Amino acid sequence: MAEEKRILCSEIIGKEVITEGGIVIGNVVDLDIETSSGRVLMLIVKPKKGEIPIYFKRDDDGNLLIPFSYVRNIMDYVVLYER
Repeated sequence: MAEEKRILCSEIIGKEVITEGGIVIGNVVDLDIETSSGRVLMLIVKPKKGEIPIYFKRDDDGNLLIPFSYVRNIMDYVVLYER
């Protein structure tokens, strides 16, 4: 059985978010977590200045609401699939 991967929320918040192609989207400012399962639903990302090449919904503060299913990898950066 494959080992379950885990990461602390504190390790994600503040990370830079980029696409697979290296385009900078912004930085993670918060997470939307389903309380019953603990599953991360969305990353809440403060966008960088300028145009963002991928469309995401925004909250009332202008932050991007990125579904966690877009996350390809989390290491030094949060890397998003380019869909």
